[in-house]
Amino acid sequence: DVPTTMGITTIWDDWTVTLDVRSVVLNRLTIRGRLYFMPDAGGLVELRCHHVQVHGGALIMGNHTNPILPNTLAVLTLHSDWYMTVMNDPVNFNTKIYNYKRLDINGNFSAVGTPVTTWRRLGAHAFAGEKEIVLERPGAAGWRVGDSLIITSSRQAKAGADVYEYHTIANITETIDATNGSTRVSLVDALAQSHIGEIVNLTSAQQGYGNISVVDMRSAVGHLTRNVRINGRSEEHTSELQ
Repeated sequence: DVPTTMGITTIWDDWTVTLDVRSVVLNRLTIRGRLYFMPDAGGLVELRCHHVQVHGGALIMGNHTNPILPNTLAVLTLHSDWYMTVMNDPVNFNTKIYNYKRLDINGNFSAVGTPVTTWRRLGAHAFAGEKEIVLERPGAAGWRVGDSLIITSSRQAKAGADVYEYHTIANITETIDATNGSTRVSLVDALAQSHIGEIVNLTSAQQGYGNISVVDMRSAVGHLTRNVRINGRSEEHTSELQ
């Protein structure tokens, strides 16, 4: 049967189902067979459900053999209500609505997206007001326009102050050169603060008792975007369960 909004659905033992769209919000989904997220769907593939139960079957949101490709976003969104865990369906009172926001695994589950470089250090100073940062080599594999970044601060944190900056990639330029190659990342918004991008070599007089000759002062740039996600959504009212 085709799944319906707030329906109770089972993928039986001998079934193999491939999801390539955004599903309706299901009440409960029991997986006894196999449910695959299409790795090359070319857009959003989302399973929305209150209670997902993998009961001897397999839920595959990409694996190491067939990861979710960069042009596809695979999402599992678990729904619930803040105030109720189980209630009668307002339309069919013989049906229970499960508001667990729950994922039970008694079988196989994998979630593997496109590998990306998660962290890089700055390769040059970045000053407040600029919209471009230079990264250390060897670049930022897997980063794409529209991805989200976090940049750590070069200044001491004060009470209540946000020492991190969050940015969106506008463009990436790679210059391949054995000695002078660089990765330049353009940002949608300008930097709010300046960031250090150098390694400091200390003199013998500066080293002190620790004998530390090199101090890496460079801010770190973290890549936050993933193309496989598990989300939780909370509705405040039972009328918003769907």
